Formats: sequence, C-alpha cells, structure tokens
Amino acid sequence: MFSAVIPIQIAKSPFWNSPDGVECIKKFFIMMNTIKYIDQSIVVTADPLVSDIAEQYRQEVIFSDDIKCSMDFFTFEETEKILKQVVGLHPPPADAFIFLDHRNLCLTRYHIGKAIRTYVQKPETCVIGLGRCEDYACQFRSFLVFKDCFIFLLDETGWNNKKYAADARNTTVKVFEKDSHFIISYQPRHQMKESFFVQAIPFTKMAPMYDKVQEVYIKSANATISIEKKNNEISGFIFIFFQPPKSGSYDTIEMFTPKKGSWELCETGGYNISDKKDGRIMAGRQLFPINYTFSGSLCILGKEQIIENRKKCFVPIIIDPSCIVVDEVDFLSAQIQN
Repeated sequence: MFSAVIPIQIAKSPFWNSPDGVECIKKFFIMMNTIKYIDQSIVVTADPLVSDIAEQYRQEVIFSDDIKCSMDFFTFEETEKILKQVVGLHPPPADAFIFLDHRNLCLTRYHIGKAIRTYVQKPETCVIGLGRCEDYACQFRSFLVFKDCFIFLLDETGWNNKKYAADARNTTVKVFEKDSHFIISYQPRHQMKESFFVQAIPFTKMAPMYDKVQEVYIKSANATISIEKKNNEISGFIFIFFQPPKSGSYDTIEMFTPKKGSWELCETGGYNISDKKDGRIMAGRQLFPINYTFSGSLCILGKEQIIENRKKCFVPIIIDPSCIVVDEVDFLSAQIQN
C-alpha cells in the first residue's frame, strides 16, 4: 500500500496565490486521482485555500503549521524529515510513502508510476527523482571564505589523548573511531546562522593524502560526519571550514574536478580545465557531460526506512525535463518545456 505525501505552502508565494498557481494545484490533484497505485493521498498544508481545494478533489488533509514546507527546492534531508513528521502526526496504514512536490510541472503520472514499479521490484531501496542540473558545478569556480582550521594527530595513545591546533573560541571538533570509520563531530560554540563546508584531509607521516579528501556540506548547527578508514597508516586529519562569500569578498578559489569526471585541471597549472582524453581546454558548457541532481520532487521510502532510520540504497528515476516553479518566470519556462 502506498501513501502519497504532498506538502503545499502558498502563503508567501505570489505565483501560487494567483489564478494560474491555483489552477496548477487543481490539475495536480486531478492527476493524483488517476494514479491507481496510490491508495492514499495526503496534503500537508497550513493554507485554508489549499485545504479546501484538496478536500474538493478527495485528498486527505493534515492541516498543520508544525511541518515547514520549503520555499526553494527540497533537499533529501527535508523530504525525509517531512515524511517522519507525517508518520508521527497521522500514522497512515501504508507500506511505503511517496513524497511529491506539486511545483514540478514536468512531473507526470508516468514518472510516478515508473518510480512505484521500481520500488515494488526493489522494496529495500529508496527511489529518488533526478532532474538535469542547469548550473554545471564544473563550469565555475568555487569562491569561499576561510573560517577555521583544525589539525588532529593520532599517536600511540589514540584519539583520546589527541593533540590539535584549533581556534577554540569558535568551534569544538571531536574525532573517534567506530568499526571501520572515523566519526567526526562538529559543534559551534555560538549559535550558527549559516551553512558551511568542511574539507577533511587525511595525512600520513610522509604527506597529505589529497586523493582521499572528502568534502561535506553541513546545514545543521551540530553535525556528525563519517569517513571510512581506507588506510591504516593515517596519522591524522586536517579539517578546513569554509563558508560561501559575502558581499563579493572571498579567500580561496577551487575548481570542481571529480575523480571520475571526464575533465581535469590542466597540467600547465592555472584555473583551466582540460578533457582527459585529448587534453583540449574545456571552456564551453556544451563540452561538459549532462549532470543530474536530486530534484526534490519525487522520493519513495519504505515505512521501516523512515521509522528505523536505516541506511539508504538509492535508485534514481530521471525526470527530464524537470522544472520546479517558484515564480512566474519558472511557470513560463515549464510551459515551454512541456
């Protein structure tokens, strides 16, 4: 049995409060009523207008202001959190839950049906919808503001007697070992208002292991990350904390060059990127491969995965074209794509 969860918040959106926006919501509910695989459709909202429209089209309603709906794209963490809140407030008799964002006007019953069939074949997985990434990460440089740096040393006594260099006025970092992983816990000493990036660089007695560098984007005030122990000769970690630039000021510039990408930094140095096959400079967007990212508009999780917080095994469903409508310009773009 499948239950659909559709969070809708239109109070702060001029477009979704307009006649075009309301008509789009009605069309989405009409589509939901034609999908035979879904046994229950739950609309989560704090808007009386949305509640009335949902009941008119035979959708169940959870009227709550406790469940916050994103005004931007939903991250996977946000979709999982909303599903957990729905299960806690109104436990539906379902085996799996499908999160849907009505704002993706390119999301069709075909995509939803395909996602459900995929999940039925592999119920231990988490099915997610991927849309084409419009801004290629490899197309631009990362401009970052340096915030902090920590160096943890692993000696004969282990991590409990660690030595480190840190700005103790701002942050606290703890490192401990669990099974085959290093667990890194980060807690700011003051209330954090912004997200940040953490770059973890393991090193041996000889040199830093730049091929093992891991970068993590953290939004919560208290965060924990896990890094697999791939080398028994690790002597410690260097942790560098960055934030996005403000008012045009920045400290460092980095290029996005993933290990399995078809491009790399030019051997001649500088900030040019070249094709790994023939070495030619890649300057135009058309030269880069198509990239897909989590669109935030479709996600299926089993009930056990939500309640027990199990480790996820993801299976992607491509939604192409994909267009999350936030304003009138997005609406016009979606109409062109459709």
